[in-house]
Amino acid sequence: MLVPGVIYSEQILAKDLGMSKTPVHEALIDLATLGFVTLLPRKGVKINNLTTDDIMHLYTFRTLIEGEIVRSIANVIEESHIIHLRSLHKKCVCANPAHGMLEYLKLERSFHDYLASLSKNRYMASALKNLRDLIDWLGMAALMRGERMAEVNREHEEILEFIEKKDFEKAALSMEKHIRITLHNVLGFQKNKTGKGRGLQSSGPIINNHK
Repeated sequence: MLVPGVIYSEQILAKDLGMSKTPVHEALIDLATLGFVTLLPRKGVKINNLTTDDIMHLYTFRTLIEGEIVRSIANVIEESHIIHLRSLHKKCVCANPAHGMLEYLKLERSFHDYLASLSKNRYMASALKNLRDLIDWLGMAALMRGERMAEVNREHEEILEFIEKKDFEKAALSMEKHIRITLHNVLGFQKNKTGKGRGLQSSGPIINNHK
C-alpha cells in the first residue's frame, strides 16, 4: 500500500513491480500529470494528498466541460446514439452491488465517455479523458455512501430523458447538477474520513488501460 506524503524510490518501485525503471518512470510522469503523485528530482516520487481546494477546482472544471459536451451534441446526436445511451444506462441500473464499486464505476464511466465521444469538440473530449482516472478515484469516495449508486442512476435517467426530448439545455443543466451532487458527496466523505484541514487519501488511483 502506498501512503500519501511518503517518498518512494523509483528504482525500488520498479523492482517491486518486476519491471525496468524506464516504463515505471513513464507511468509516474502520467500519474503526475493526473495529479496523483509529485516527482521529486533525485529523491523519488511522493503520493499526493488532495485538499478540499484541489477537489473543488477539479469538479468546477469537470462541470464546465461536461455541461458543454451535452450542449454540443444537440446538432449531431441521432436516434441510434440515444438507443446506445439508454443501453449503457440500463447496465448501470442493473449492476449488482455485490460486484463492487469498481465494476459500477466502469459502467458509469462508459455513460459519460460515450456522451463525450459524440461531441465534435475534440479539445473538450480530450480534457475530460485526461481527468477520468482522477474523477474515478474520487468517485469511489462518493459511492462509499451506499444509496449514492441509486441516486446516480436517477440523475442519469433525468439527463437521458431530456436528451430524448431534445431539450439539450435542460440535459446540460441536469448534468451539471449531477456533478455538483457528486462533489458534495466526495467532500462529505473527505470530512468524515480525514477530518477538517486534511486531504483525501487513497492507497492508490484507479488506472484503466485506456490510453
